[in-house]
Amino acid sequence: MRQLWLDIGNTRLKYWLTVNGDMQANGAELHLQSPADLLVGLVDRLSQFSPHEIGISSVLDEASNQRVAQTLSRLNAPIRFAQVKSSHHGLIAGYDHPAQLGIDRWLQVLALAGKQQQYCILGCGT
Repeated sequence: MRQLWLDIGNTRLKYWLTVNGDMQANGAELHLQSPADLLVGLVDRLSQFSPHEIGISSVLDEASNQRVAQTLSRLNAPIRFAQVKSSHHGLIAGYDHPAQLGIDRWLQVLALAGKQQQYCILGCGT
């Protein structure tokens, strides 16, 4: 399965292209104004990959995420935005309003949930 993964932060857009879980290509671009505008130029390049699905982690507001989804719809693949949940497989987000926990932090914790070793997560965003 060919997958496109996007991590859209406050200043950079990072992407990975994978086939059956193996990374084939990746990149990072600054987006000083609009990630959706940046993606317009990238979509042509990404369309050659023909992803079967697109997964997105984004710290942007809903309107910006909708523009991103509209731009990526040209790839004709299902688009899924990661979302913070109040709990997931026994892991509890200790926020009264779970959406206030950044998606990047939530995904970092989920990646290590259930591991038998001790880990320290360092997050370094803007």
